[in-house]
Amino acid sequence: MERNWLHERLRAITPLRIAVRRVRSTIAPYRLRDWSLRGAERSSGLPLALGFRGQIGGKHYFAHLAFESVEREREHRRRWIQEVLLPAKRTPAPFDLLVLDVPRFLYQRYRGPVHSRPEAGLFCMPSWVRGEIVLPGAAAAARLPETLRTDVKLVERNGFDWRITREPALFEWFYEHMYLPYLLRSHGVRAVPTTRQEMLEQQPRAELMLIHRNGVDVAGLMLIRHPTHAHAWALGVLDGEHAHVKAGALAAVYRFACQYSWSLGYRTIDMGMSRPFLNDGVLQYKKKWGLRLTTPNDRLYVLHFELRAAAARGFLQRNPFLYEKDGRLHGAVFLAPDEANDQEAKARLRKKCFFPGIETLDFFVLTSDGIHCLESYTARPEATRV
Repeated sequence: MERNWLHERLRAITPLRIAVRRVRSTIAPYRLRDWSLRGAERSSGLPLALGFRGQIGGKHYFAHLAFESVEREREHRRRWIQEVLLPAKRTPAPFDLLVLDVPRFLYQRYRGPVHSRPEAGLFCMPSWVRGEIVLPGAAAAARLPETLRTDVKLVERNGFDWRITREPALFEWFYEHMYLPYLLRSHGVRAVPTTRQEMLEQQPRAELMLIHRNGVDVAGLMLIRHPTHAHAWALGVLDGEHAHVKAGALAAVYRFACQYSWSLGYRTIDMGMSRPFLNDGVLQYKKKWGLRLTTPNDRLYVLHFELRAAAARGFLQRNPFLYEKDGRLHGAVFLAPDEANDQEAKARLRKKCFFPGIETLDFFVLTSDGIHCLESYTARPEATRV
């Protein structure tokens, strides 16, 4: 039987297609997409001009943080990384806030060590940061903080239970009906989902913890065992339904994952990556369970601010964040001049924004002529027992 000539030609060019894909993947980190966005800043309502250069997921994330609504968005030509990082400059007009989303190794190549300069309005943030929960044992509910006692009681009152499985078909089902719906319903276009293939590649060394209530699996967690720690790799809620979360499904995931990991002999559980903004809901929820921040990821958000713009100051005051300086993680909290002497407000912010694992929580006062460090908080509270 004579072979199809078109099929033969396509087979012949496959190596070329593979080579082109490899070249594109090699070049991709060196070219950044470039957007300009304008709208009303979320907290102040003042007009804000935002420039973002990097990946589309990061652009969606910052647009959500910065704007009540985006009134105008424009994508420009792609920029080479050298254009963006050399030479280092302050925020160029017409932006009040410029964000560069760049690989860490390229920042180090073109600008040197990752080092923020707050006085110059330049902050280097990890785009994600890893955290872990220390497991001293499943403490009695009476010893837990009130917020966790409430969660634990909710889990018990609503009759949640759990089981462990390695059945391959259930991993597929977990991805389609729990992980992906929960991520997309929670974060929309800001979501950065793991692909099905990436998740299935983890399956041979993973266990699936399924949380059930009234005979129905309503939440799940992929847990990977490492020699020194457990890793909560991916979690989800059935159909992404908020009603399950409200009933305590996520609290059950955290509670049972900690208990199970402790029973295996682990002393820590890796809770994966979180966004670097200290008001982030996921990060704050993990903190309730005793999260300790450990390592930043391999990408940076490099922030430049035009402090003469009131809208940029409004963004900063609403969004405290983690930043890197001298090889360490620090927290940045921004105050208006009339808040500088408000001790009660600063105490509330210290309680909320300090995390074990950061070097200092720095309070900055914002004025039109610059950023001034008011004080640095260095206390290291003990991790919550779970």
